[in-house]
Amino acid sequence: MVRMKQCTIGIDIGTAAVKGLLVDTAGTVVSMASTPLRISTPRPGWMEEDPEDWWKATVEVCEQLTIDRNVEILTISVSGQMHTLVPLDAAGTVVRPAILWSDLRAAGECQELTDVLGGEEQTLARVGNPVMPEFTAPKFLWLEHHEPELVQRIARVCMPKDYVVLRLTGRFVSEPSDASGTLFYRVPGGGWDQQVLDAAGVETSMLPEIVASPF
Repeated sequence: MVRMKQCTIGIDIGTAAVKGLLVDTAGTVVSMASTPLRISTPRPGWMEEDPEDWWKATVEVCEQLTIDRNVEILTISVSGQMHTLVPLDAAGTVVRPAILWSDLRAAGECQELTDVLGGEEQTLARVGNPVMPEFTAPKFLWLEHHEPELVQRIARVCMPKDYVVLRLTGRFVSEPSDASGTLFYRVPGGGWDQQVLDAAGVETSMLPEIVASPF
């Protein structure tokens, strides 16, 4: 009887592709795989992706990594692109395409949030980041301004790897490094920042539970 090799799968939800590694307990790479993603550009400066494509690509990559291999999967580790806004309803279903980190449509909302937070210096001191269109909070405020009927359906807001983890495990969680790129998170001291949430029209209950990464 051939003994199964114990392995870990590493998945990265990138912008251009979902990539994966199969690594054994000695740290040796057993196999690699990648599935490309399609970026939609509805208007100049707008960049979106369908989160369902991330999930399908993740499943495909995992199949490629393990096909015809006698392996036991101990853990799956997931990383991903930061800042991207993934809007979900209460059932965890995607409400609209995700607005990517590289999307620049929320430039006007950045100034609005900066003013509400008391200016650039106050903002930096409070949340540890300047307000930029790449971050998640101004993207949500843009939705408030331009797609208010759709916003009424949004019950959860997360980042790409959080969405894939939700599909894998049923848990709605994130961790500090990803949360720090949303602008909703207070880097000095940790925790979701109520003033930013209020300014963007987001409830704390809409955001993932923050848990520490085990690695």
